[in-house]
Amino acid sequence: MFDSPEVTTTFTAQLRLACQISNRAFQLLAGNEYGVRWMETLELLRNEASLQHELPGGNDLYPQLEIHKDPDRFFGFPFVRQYYTMLIEPSTYLGALLRDFYVAGGKVVVKQFRSRQEIAGLTEQVIFNCTGLGARDLFDDESLTPVRGQLEILLPQPEVDYCYLSSGYMFPRRDGVVLGGTWDHDDWNLNPNPEQSTMILDTHTEIMKGLKN
Repeated sequence: MFDSPEVTTTFTAQLRLACQISNRAFQLLAGNEYGVRWMETLELLRNEASLQHELPGGNDLYPQLEIHKDPDRFFGFPFVRQYYTMLIEPSTYLGALLRDFYVAGGKVVVKQFRSRQEIAGLTEQVIFNCTGLGARDLFDDESLTPVRGQLEILLPQPEVDYCYLSSGYMFPRRDGVVLGGTWDHDDWNLNPNPEQSTMILDTHTEIMKGLKN
């Protein structure tokens, strides 16, 4: 995540290159073993101007991109951008990734770091900082703040073979159908919010009514 007003052209170029490299790498993992699959995705839009926004990493990363202006077919929305992107099943992918790591001779060590000096004492030549919000205290970086997102998970529905993005988003996984979502800045609360649960479900109910009609 990043703040759009702070983005430079250098950052944008680096992000585009990272998306291209990542896209190619995950294409090679498509299949049941790593839980990576191509998924039809629909952006459901109210405003035609939204169609002009480029997709993350560039439109060329999204095969079979089409624009539809037929509300009778697409949830009642007047504008729809349809394309394919890759979906990753976390439980499958992370298990396969850890397996490959062990096969390659890697090992997992559980350790708590209290300061950057302790990190500097590691013997490894390359260190990736993946501490998330932990980096706030570890590196005295007060600019790092949480963004809390809440999801609702429905029972798996194998017949659902597409994603959509709108006022909420939906994507199906083998372990459940994910409904989102919320975006609360500087919220440290880890407990589910019942009001947000209701709001998320109501939002998707309204979208589904468009499909039913």
